[in-house]
Amino acid sequence: MYGTAPTPSWPWAHGWKIKPRCAQCGCEDNVDHMAGGCDPQTNIRKELCNALKKVAIPEKQKLKPDVMFFINGYPVDRDNFVFDNVNPIYTDGSAKNVQWPDIAVASAACFQVDRKGIHRLVVAQLPPDFPISAVSAEFYAFALAADSLPKEGQIPVVVSDCQAVVHAFANLDRHADYRSKFAGMWRNSDIQRVAGCKKVKAHLCQQEAIELGLEDDWYGNDRADYWAKDTIADTWKDGEAYVKDRKEQISKVCHLAEQVADKLVQVLREIPKESRPKKPDKALAVPHQFVWCKNRWFCIGCGCIKTNRSSRLDLVSCHTRKTITLACHGSHRLYGAWEAASAVQTGHIGMAPITFCMLCGCFSSTRLVNLKHKCIVTAAKAKTSIIKRLHAKLHPFTKAPLVGIHRIWTDTVASTLEVMELKNPGLAQDTPATQLPEPPGLDAHPEHWEVEDDGFTAAFHDEGDLVFARTFGLLE
Repeated sequence: MYGTAPTPSWPWAHGWKIKPRCAQCGCEDNVDHMAGGCDPQTNIRKELCNALKKVAIPEKQKLKPDVMFFINGYPVDRDNFVFDNVNPIYTDGSAKNVQWPDIAVASAACFQVDRKGIHRLVVAQLPPDFPISAVSAEFYAFALAADSLPKEGQIPVVVSDCQAVVHAFANLDRHADYRSKFAGMWRNSDIQRVAGCKKVKAHLCQQEAIELGLEDDWYGNDRADYWAKDTIADTWKDGEAYVKDRKEQISKVCHLAEQVADKLVQVLREIPKESRPKKPDKALAVPHQFVWCKNRWFCIGCGCIKTNRSSRLDLVSCHTRKTITLACHGSHRLYGAWEAASAVQTGHIGMAPITFCMLCGCFSSTRLVNLKHKCIVTAAKAKTSIIKRLHAKLHPFTKAPLVGIHRIWTDTVASTLEVMELKNPGLAQDTPATQLPEPPGLDAHPEHWEVEDDGFTAAFHDEGDLVFARTFGLLE
């Protein structure tokens, strides 16, 4: 389903030296081909997903969340019920659809005929947060019996047809271990008051019980089994249809898996890997349009500025920068940078861009937020702290260092017209191209960029920017 089965096409796609196609038909030798053969292929993974798709779960009926107590068939309150001191208590449990957890149900019953012939009965359905199984129902029935023992006098024995219950009661300390699945049901002091736990063979017929001299035990166990089954919840015909559908779909999944299992590549260790040429770097969707203008490279598309021929801006699409910068209000004095967090410095993640205004302190990485509104300078304490951190070339929230700081111009139309009116628009110079000096180049190693240029100093467009920088201490 997830496309990770080691078919010949999968190891080939991950660098192993193996033929990825069928030698007979030339089709890709994947799961679909293995299961369907060389005939017109069907999407096997789609069939598996449809087979394992979760269907509507039937609603459970006859739900009885409370423990019920009866004497001679009449319901009584918990305070008015107690088992007899002498005759044994017979317990049994019943469960249904335990292999289908969504519709699994179970119940438990305790039955006793006292010295006067009165029938005493306790029944309950297993709570939904309990493990739903036949063994769990047997342990729960024993716990119900212990909870209704007489407070004084002789304590009767409990008779169960489950060997696991008898074995657990024989060593309560061992059963109370954290690894015991049903230990929580027996965390009750009344469990230790039980005089003993006796095993009776399950599903005996009456004649066999008479021959073995176990007619009384047979009758008590049979009544407990009857009331446990009578108390259990059910999903009726909807549940039967649910089980039938699940069985058909799972058999389909198993059949498809058997077809593929024998044809998979068994041992990848014996197959050598082969070297393959690396894929070319993905080109930017919209590259920048840099021109040389006043000792810096200026993009007439998004307004970003770089001082050298190579920069981190070359890794960001012009369209991505344009959606952030050009939609900002023209009153902001915008700068761009990258956040060099600790994870970046250790090479775990890439750097996140940030656009900020040095007048009002508004900043953003992907959304415009307040940058799309008019710049309003305020003396609020929060804004003052943000501007101080930006002066220190730190991120306003994370306090991570800011690198690659550059000025951003939103009025790209005026700059474009200014450049295009010159004799050599590519370099924005009035002198002939043959007399122009070489544009400054950038060291090929990015780690040297910040040493040669602090970002703020070279990004000032005119004298007003220099005054602003001196006022805010950016040139110190």
